[in-house]
Amino acid sequence: MLPDFPKVRKFADDILMNWFRRRVFQKSGVMQDIPAEVLHEGNRVELHRYDGSVQVISMKPTASELRLEKNEFQKKGLGAVIGAMDRTAADMARKQTKPFFDNSMRFVKNLVKLMMPSDDPFLLI
Repeated sequence: MLPDFPKVRKFADDILMNWFRRRVFQKSGVMQDIPAEVLHEGNRVELHRYDGSVQVISMKPTASELRLEKNEFQKKGLGAVIGAMDRTAADMARKQTKPFFDNSMRFVKNLVKLMMPSDDPFLLI
């Protein structure tokens, strides 16, 4: 049986998970430019706007699957793990940013309806 090095294993796991979190953030597109403050309390998100208004948003679980075939790992080693984690980070970023863009589109559609009561958005008269 091979020796076990729990401290080394935990250290490697911490490095990979920190890298993964940073990759999700980097792949978040425009979301990474929005100022944010992370508080680890409760199960909600508050959106504080510049006009002073606050919107409370309930948190929803986001999950992504990391899949790595055994033969791929045997051929590519750690590079296969990093590649699989990178694909998973991109998928996680997509799932996390989707509600933001869905809400933004609803806001824009409602704004257009207010500004242009006609059903034809090209009718300006």
